[in-house]
Amino acid sequence: MKVVEHICPEKKEQFGTVSFSKETVTLRVEDITSNLHQQLERVSEKFIWYSVALDESTGVSDTAQLLIFIRGVDENVKMTEDIAGLCSMHDTTQGRDGFDELKRIW
Repeated sequence: MKVVEHICPEKKEQFGTVSFSKETVTLRVEDITSNLHQQLERVSEKFIWYSVALDESTGVSDTAQLLIFIRGVDENVKMTEDIAGLCSMHDTTQGRDGFDELKRIW
């Protein structure tokens, strides 16, 4: 609300009626995630070449996270690069484990 006060104070009351409960935020994030995934699927259908890169990182909870990046080029040589996925890895994090996880979700 502090940001609203500075950017558009005349709308402060309207912003005050918006629900920011944990459930509402979760649903909105899920909707955004689904939409972004659909957009990436539509774009990737037009790729004539693509590459996939994997990167593993450990978060604050000591759980390994596998990031999956995709870069593709369509017939007009328009390049698209995006994060295609993020998943937790609970066992070992060797190269084979990352590849198996990629196969599982792809």
